[in-house]
Amino acid sequence: MSHLQQFRIPDLHADVPLKDSTNPHYRAAAAESRAWINSFHIFKNRKRVDFIQGLNELLCSHVYCFAGYEQFRTTCDFVSLGAS
Repeated sequence: MSHLQQFRIPDLHADVPLKDSTNPHYRAAAAESRAWINSFHIFKNRKRVDFIQGLNELLCSHVYCFAGYEQFRTTCDFVSLGAS
């Protein structure tokens, strides 16, 4: 005989109000990180376009919205290297 189990998932939006924040260093650090990655000429043609349009730096900006400039830039570099 099988028993049905139920799981109750809390409404995180009601319990934890999340604000949409971006890192204040986003524009400068993202541009530097992108230029640094591009300097290695890893990507060719379509792969390069996909990399740029992926906006890895924007994702980092939302996740690490309180990081200082150096920490944020390092995170952008690390995530971009992982995407390559």
